[in-house]
Amino acid sequence: MTVDDLFMWPGLPFPEGSSPQKVTRQLIDAFANSGIKQVYAFSCTRPVEGTKTLQEVLDSWCGAGHQVGNHTHYHCALNWCSAENYERDMDRSEAILRPWIEHAPTRYFRFAFDMWGEQREKTDRVLLKLATSGFHYAPISLWFSDTLFMFPHFRALAQKNSRVVAEVETLFVDKWMSQLKSQADAARAAMGRDVTHVALIHGVPLAGATMDRICQRMRAAGVEFVPLEEAMRDPFNAIAPPLVERRFRNFTQKWCEVTSTPVEDMPPRMLSTLESILPMPGMDVATVFEKCFIELGAGVDGRPVLSDFLE
Repeated sequence: MTVDDLFMWPGLPFPEGSSPQKVTRQLIDAFANSGIKQVYAFSCTRPVEGTKTLQEVLDSWCGAGHQVGNHTHYHCALNWCSAENYERDMDRSEAILRPWIEHAPTRYFRFAFDMWGEQREKTDRVLLKLATSGFHYAPISLWFSDTLFMFPHFRALAQKNSRVVAEVETLFVDKWMSQLKSQADAARAAMGRDVTHVALIHGVPLAGATMDRICQRMRAAGVEFVPLEEAMRDPFNAIAPPLVERRFRNFTQKWCEVTSTPVEDMPPRMLSTLESILPMPGMDVATVFEKCFIELGAGVDGRPVLSDFLE
């Protein structure tokens, strides 16, 4: 397991009644209940720059035996800005996170949005920077559309509709398990063997509310949890798929594209129905992300393209 964005993103605040501290504690407790250790968190630092929240959250996270990696400062995808500005953004976040990164057994970097750039030259330049600065990349091979499920969850929380809050959480847990199977099956078909995966959950209130149930169900399904270092020994993760991809795609999807292997219902077809759950003006995916993307692009002279993320 890995976690992204314990502070969420620039322009995307936590809803009333939640906070980075609360969600981080829920995740720590969930991982402890399932014996999951050494979980790396990759968080952009802009949302909490210069605040006590950053130190409180990361001290709590590392104090529980987990680790921190670099995820850029503004969280702008490499697709949307120059390589030079992206590298400066990496350095800015590293300078902020250095006290915690230095305690990790491995220096890991995760590309913002796990987007590696729309041009091979940009990707190669950033990989060279990682090599010269002593960072390993940390890809994602399993993800579960939590950044789309979080919107009906936000709306239900805002409307204090506890019934719908519970329904969205249950729906997310169930879809997590079905997506886990479809992605694991596809990776096995593409590689001709079982692979070790790197799973992702974002540090949003939905994750805090459901992570304990998710971990318990994964355990019951026979999933074995291993540290990121062990997962990265699998060539499936250690070797970057030979593919330039502009869209938001994980390593399972990329390897399946390279090998012409289908991935069943990924992304899930039912995601389009989430917008109909307790709709609220200004609280739909496109409106919120467009505002958020303007802010995360501003710091690196970036021009985010929403369709890269949503397609």
